[in-house]
Amino acid sequence: MKRDRNRRAAILEAARRITAEGGPRQLTYEALARRLGVTKQAIIYWFPTKQDLHRELVVPWLEAEADAVIDALAAPRGAGESIGRAVHGLVDFHTSDLDRFRQVYLGIQLDPKPEQLMPPEALRAHVYPVTSRLYGALESALEAEARLRCDLSPREGAVIVHTSALGLVMMVALASALKDPLKHATDELVGTLVAMLTNGASDG
Repeated sequence: MKRDRNRRAAILEAARRITAEGGPRQLTYEALARRLGVTKQAIIYWFPTKQDLHRELVVPWLEAEADAVIDALAAPRGAGESIGRAVHGLVDFHTSDLDRFRQVYLGIQLDPKPEQLMPPEALRAHVYPVTSRLYGALESALEAEARLRCDLSPREGAVIVHTSALGLVMMVALASALKDPLKHATDELVGTLVAMLTNGASDG
């Protein structure tokens, strides 16, 4: 049993490295087999389709992202703090591993057939429950502790907080890939983003 877990883990780690080094299009059964020194059939035994492999890579990372947000929201003191904690938690999580961020949010877009990697039934079964958990935590924090000054519902506010943080991380990842640092430090940008987002909510 332990040997089985180790084999699956070795395949997934090789998949991560191949994608990080050469991009998602380089991740093939042949490339994995060469990297691990096994046959293509040995890979297919554990992951019969590329969809299975992609799901096993991405869904645990999405779950970890959701956990980072939920942990960050533990015992906030008000709407501003809820938003600030969520943004800091998301940015810290993703900037700790930019290759992981690229694989989760950019990799599938670069695949020639992304709808085959994550078809609707896979989204419904594996991804939507995770994103619902993440947005639910943010929504609950905003609903319980904030009076939104704009017309956004707490759920819409949750989506805006999440996607705004991801946009910031995307620019950090791009600058890192180009070895062209952003003019402003990441912490400074996070602080500015939080200030802008919290202008739409009031504590108490």
